[in-house]
Amino acid sequence: MPVTALDGQAAALERLRMLAIERMAGDEVDADLLIRAGLDAVLAGVDSPSLGVLAGLGEQERSEAAGVFDGVVAELALAPGLGHDPTSDRWTLVRWLARLVAEDELDAVTGARRLAECWHKLGRPDELTGLASWLGEYDSWCPVWSVPRQFYVDRIREEARRISSPG
Repeated sequence: MPVTALDGQAAALERLRMLAIERMAGDEVDADLLIRAGLDAVLAGVDSPSLGVLAGLGEQERSEAAGVFDGVVAELALAPGLGHDPTSDRWTLVRWLARLVAEDELDAVTGARRLAECWHKLGRPDELTGLASWLGEYDSWCPVWSVPRQFYVDRIREEARRISSPG
């Protein structure tokens, strides 16, 4: 099925929303990521007054990115009902990252590292322990082992599917 402009807009809006959730959960999001997400959204056809400003911020204006990004979030209503419970917001982020890993839209190890950060910040919940364990095995892997390293990548992806599945 061909990718449409609406698909690009939806993906750009989802990325902006997840960055908003990361910030609401208390994570520091680099100004360059905010600016790049804004630029990607503009190029995908998303429009809001602050979005153009965000996308156009230069190196000297990086310090303004968070404030301008907050304006984008408000204008596009990207986070209704969020921001009141950082733990719930972080679980939303966990499910999103897990879905990206499960659908192979995000490198499994990169996604697992982000999910392991969430695991720590959430107090090491059992629901994420399997994934964190497989990441630990991946990181500890030695070429002399009889198991190929890809085995651990596959287990990480399986755990991501489980985490992202409803119910």
